[in-house]
Amino acid sequence: QRGLRVPHPRRVGDVVRRMEGDIHMVECFAAEPGGCVISGACRLKGVMHEAVDAFFSVLDRYTLADLVANPKLRALLNSEAA
Repeated sequence: QRGLRVPHPRRVGDVVRRMEGDIHMVECFAAEPGGCVISGACRLKGVMHEAVDAFFSVLDRYTLADLVANPKLRALLNSEAA
């Protein structure tokens, strides 16, 4: 029988991390920052790290199976696979 298989219970956050790699929201996140003149006094880096952590925290609460649990979505995906 053809149809959409139930995905492995992989967290959405893991998928995004794997697809996107390191997320450099600001220049100073990079391994080799470009020499920002205010980096020694700037608090933005810490705030941005906190925001990225919060972003992934939300994504980590869901699995791929959660995203396709909607019967209407499954029907649409199964009709496309046929």
